[in-house]
Amino acid sequence: MLPRAYTEFKFVVDGHWVVNDTVRKEDDGHGIVNNVILPEDFLGEQPEIRPVNHRLDRILARIHDNSVREAFKLHKIPDLWLPMSRQTVQKLILGKVSREIFLAAQNDLLDIRVAVWEGNTVANPQDLGHSAIDDDEEMIVEHRVLGEGAFGTVEEISIVSGARESRCVRKRVA
Repeated sequence: MLPRAYTEFKFVVDGHWVVNDTVRKEDDGHGIVNNVILPEDFLGEQPEIRPVNHRLDRILARIHDNSVREAFKLHKIPDLWLPMSRQTVQKLILGKVSREIFLAAQNDLLDIRVAVWEGNTVANPQDLGHSAIDDDEEMIVEHRVLGEGAFGTVEEISIVSGARESRCVRKRVA
């Protein structure tokens, strides 16, 4: 939320109150210096920040339908959405052929991640990221619930592939 009025702030670093020297600072009249932010600091045209989408761009390059790329651009979908569920892809990509190409390319990226876990290949870190693995897969071992909220559960799990085990966090959306 943006500030609606003059707002003073500081940060706690290693148990000590500090200010950020790269932004506005003011003395409060009692010898205490704070950072200050004003509502007008947020007025005016803000540059559009577009995330780098290495994986998504590679997937979309396989689809020769500009309407698909435009749909992703319109909805501002970044790499973080990957992997996308079949239901989401069906709503976003209307053409059956384009939809199947997208899902196959997305699965190729998942296959790369599994091969990295198994130690069978080395991958560019940009190829890795979120993964979607069905709950019925034999490779998932549930350890404990880390938290529950209105939209789902966060759990600590292991993914076992071959002789390797990777501990990670899974978010289950209700």
